Amino acid sequence: MKFILINIFLISFFCYSQERTENAFQKIDSIELNLSKQKVSDSSSIAKAHYFIGELFRKSTPYSDSAYFHYHKAENISRSLKDNLATAKILYGIAVIQQLEKDFIGSEVTSIEAVSLLESVPETDEVQQYRSFIYNNLGIVFNELEQFEESLKYHKKSLELRKKLNDENRIYNSLNNIAFVYKNLGLYDQALEYFSQILENNKNDSRKQTHRDAIVLNRNAEFKGKVTMIDIFRALEPNYKKLTRDSKNAVLTKDSVMKAVKDFNLWIEPIQSLCERGSGIKVSEVMHIPEGHEYIQEEDSLEKALHEYVMGVHQPLIVKKGNEVTGILRFGDLYEIVSKNMLACPIEPDL
Repeated sequence: MKFILINIFLISFFCYSQERTENAFQKIDSIELNLSKQKVSDSSSIAKAHYFIGELFRKSTPYSDSAYFHYHKAENISRSLKDNLATAKILYGIAVIQQLEKDFIGSEVTSIEAVSLLESVPETDEVQQYRSFIYNNLGIVFNELEQFEESLKYHKKSLELRKKLNDENRIYNSLNNIAFVYKNLGLYDQALEYFSQILENNKNDSRKQTHRDAIVLNRNAEFKGKVTMIDIFRALEPNYKKLTRDSKNAVLTKDSVMKAVKDFNLWIEPIQSLCERGSGIKVSEVMHIPEGHEYIQEEDSLEKALHEYVMGVHQPLIVKKGNEVTGILRFGDLYEIVSKNMLACPIEPDL
């Protein structure tokens, strides 16, 4: 059975943006500088600093050894303080690295210990969220070990918690992971059922448009990039790569556009053949990895976002709260706000 390009946001992969890595190093340097300047003697603060550095290395750079180093420093301090929640969060980060490096048994052991530590912590939304993260990681690990029933058990536990927390994006992540386990079991009807739930939930959400941009996540629901309709069109017609490479500074005119269609053999195959062309394309061939200027913070002004679009930023803008991606801001979203404000102006038109 083919799962074609329409389901692009369901496929997992890993890649790193150089600019994203540089931003992470700047934050790491800032944390380390603050620690040295303040000469922090509070063990809890030192543990948190090492934890945050470990998180930055894990999520934004390919340097897992450095993430390990800082995680273990944070772990030793947190264990000495008997801070079970902090230790469990650190162990989750370590378990994800082990999973990504294919140390599946190590990841399983670390994850089980993290779950055990959370049992001694008062139940809060944060505890439930991290328990859902760890269950999700165990689901991934058991899928890789081809213990599919165990994988389904943990993914469904994670899904139940995410529904309880109303964690929409991670609910989709769990549905996607469950679908892939069923696919690996050869149970294609069940896989299709879970894939369809994602599409149906999106379709029934009146806030969302039929055609929209996709955020690409890995199997741990961590942001990796974005795919827009333009990215898809360019992937379906690979000759655009030659065009964008050869005409970066060209001025567009009607003649130059039509000449490009002819010179680069653009869209010489009929649209009816899109199904065959699209079925073999992977997300890694389509996805755009955002650069630093394509991110905005939740507290940034709309004027800043408008400026980015006017200056030609790749749509849509990625919205963050601190270091965590929380959504996207589309050009259409901004236009709606501007339009409503213009229509609300109490100005009489000139006659």
